[in-house]
Amino acid sequence: MKMNVKRRIGRLFVSAAVAVGTIGCGIIDGGDPETALVQVAGPDGTTLSLVVSNRFTTTPNDDPNSSRRVNVDLETSDTLTITVPFEQRYQLGSQLRFYAQLSNEPGAPAADVGMRVLIDNDERYNSSRLVTDEDVLEFVYVLGIFN
Repeated sequence: MKMNVKRRIGRLFVSAAVAVGTIGCGIIDGGDPETALVQVAGPDGTTLSLVVSNRFTTTPNDDPNSSRRVNVDLETSDTLTITVPFEQRYQLGSQLRFYAQLSNEPGAPAADVGMRVLIDNDERYNSSRLVTDEDVLEFVYVLGIFN
């Protein structure tokens, strides 16, 4: 399911990570990163919602009451219903960026799950917690930009 989303989740407690690469990264290690691998673990058979995108913009989050460092404006995204365990590789795209948000299905009981994200086999995010449809796990990666 494709959707155009503009979100500001200031009211939510979000476990977020902004992974920042360096501009010279391609010179040092032989090339720019190409893929993001998303792995989700938890009780087998748990159904969750996963939003992924490689087309988005970020702006600084000036809200002092928020744990988010950036606001994310998704230009396009895919919303998937997944079943744990889950593992899928995604292309970073020409802008070398990736966004993933894991939440529980609306109305479902909270689930203790973990999400791990690797950029070209380099772990950039590994977190677990009790997630609901409002308390989510979120990962943002943008190469070469400090957010």
